[in-house]
Amino acid sequence: MHVFHVFEASTCARPFSRAEKAAQLYEVDCHDSACAASLKDQNLNCEERHNKMIAEDQFTIEHLPTEYRQRNIFELTKAFVSLTVRLLVKHVSDTRPTYFPNTSIPFPLYDKRGQDFCSNGSGRISDVEEQNKVFFCRCMKCINSDSPSRKWWSIKIFTSVSVVFDNDEARNTSCSVFQEDTNLFTTLQNCKMLWKCDQSDLCLIEAACCDEILCNKIFSVILHLTKIWKGLHKIFKHLESKRLIIVVSYVHGFRKCISIGGGVNLGKLLGLGFDRFIYNVPVCDGCSGGPVYALGMNWYKEEYVHSGHENARDVSKLVADFNKHLDLESRVLLHMSNHNELGRSSLWQRE
Repeated sequence: MHVFHVFEASTCARPFSRAEKAAQLYEVDCHDSACAASLKDQNLNCEERHNKMIAEDQFTIEHLPTEYRQRNIFELTKAFVSLTVRLLVKHVSDTRPTYFPNTSIPFPLYDKRGQDFCSNGSGRISDVEEQNKVFFCRCMKCINSDSPSRKWWSIKIFTSVSVVFDNDEARNTSCSVFQEDTNLFTTLQNCKMLWKCDQSDLCLIEAACCDEILCNKIFSVILHLTKIWKGLHKIFKHLESKRLIIVVSYVHGFRKCISIGGGVNLGKLLGLGFDRFIYNVPVCDGCSGGPVYALGMNWYKEEYVHSGHENARDVSKLVADFNKHLDLESRVLLHMSNHNELGRSSLWQRE
């Protein structure tokens, strides 16, 4: 799921290495422990982009484009927001490659291989499934307990490979789930890599959780989301022209925001043999791995995540095709996303 854009990424106050700049281009928010506490106070030079994003607690139906101000799209977006999580990765795998597959594009944080180094990204909970009673829960509370729970749930999360590269990084990843009704975060640790595709910059990780109340909340949101997207898919699945695009993410690992814009499927327009959306949605560091919704998409087959900037093989041609098929007031922020076809886990099959 490569995502392209053609603007210069923001920079923090301290100098960045070439690999850290690559991380910024892919909108992985990176910092070390020394500057983590003051990150919010640094001059990030990205206020203009932040102003175009909508904080989750300020989102209303009026933020949707006039032609899409429908209750079901609004409710889907809110469910989408509830399932978006913040990922903090505290270690860089020593197997991170120098370049993205089949490109000369630097892979984020490749010069930090084997080091403890913090980076932020986003992800989306796709499923929650109660496990059998054979194994004990492996959440941090149970690992450190003399009586670990036999009743636990597997929480599955889609994100970008550039955020969580392999199982080594997954074990050092914490996933923060925000609960709107309590205004509190629940942090899940000791994650596990279930699946990844380096080519499409997409992976699926798992976190263990024995908090039954939280898991039931997540389950109900997923059921609600599933019901809504199925209806929207039936109505909008044949769209070939401009589509509504919604991205949800944790900007700089601190604030969950909604970004709304328009996009077209250049994959179909250019006969690429797979979907590839280009869109004008404002994003920033920390947005990589955040879920992308293209109006009418089929979540039984498709999963889109935002994965930042790529110096494409022919950006000028892609931009020209984009401008040809989509009239925009601003040509500054351009992004791309393609997808993998994925089988759904038990929840989707039950539904």
